[in-house]
Amino acid sequence: CKNNCFIMRNSKNIFKFAADIISRYLRSNGQAKWIRN
Repeated sequence: CKNNCFIMRNSKNIFKFAADIISRYLRSNGQAKWIRN
């Protein structure tokens, strides 16, 4: 359970990190109208 539990525990942080990067990239292009967070 070592790897799977580690991945499951950090998947939310990884998703939030990726979403933050994507939202910043889209916002810099002026295409973040549909992003609510």
